[in-house]
Amino acid sequence: RRTGTSTAPFQSPPWRTAWLITRLDPSTAGTALDLTLSYDDLSTLANFGKSEEVDLQYKKVTAEDGSALGMIAHYPDYENGERKDGGYATLTYVLPVGGTRERVTLDKQTKESQFVGDNTGVRITGASGLVLLTVSDYTLEMGKLSDFAGQTEYPLLADLRAQLEKVAARYSTDGAFDYDAALAAHLKVYQPNLTR
Repeated sequence: RRTGTSTAPFQSPPWRTAWLITRLDPSTAGTALDLTLSYDDLSTLANFGKSEEVDLQYKKVTAEDGSALGMIAHYPDYENGERKDGGYATLTYVLPVGGTRERVTLDKQTKESQFVGDNTGVRITGASGLVLLTVSDYTLEMGKLSDFAGQTEYPLLADLRAQLEKVAARYSTDGAFDYDAALAAHLKVYQPNLTR
């Protein structure tokens, strides 16, 4: 049984970048966290296949050292489409408290044509806690859809990674992420708007 799971959503100007900070605290029984993190296949989402998402492509990405995992998708290539060279991504920075983290390859359990990469994730073993920093954004300059499956680097992911590293550094104390400091900074900005 896990307790103390909490999240603090962050949203920064220009109000298109979404942030989420999640903390998993130690079990009340003292059991270490042993889990595998991964992103779900898009086909598992409600109403998948009933709209334009059938014409996009996506990949799951995981850093070699297990420090981050995410999903990147390229918008459909519709003639005269304003987003046909664009896409979006979500990246999660993985910060275990103690224990280990490692990149793992998972079984690819879908045959959907939109998923054009490997099914990877992060395995956490023996951690006494875990903080996940997640950010999402989009770009209109991802390149051609026909090149997406063969690409190995994406400027959008590099930008998200830099943002995550900056937030991790800002709220780290003695090498550990200070969730309470991040939450306090968030509440200072947003709580007055919620209590009017």
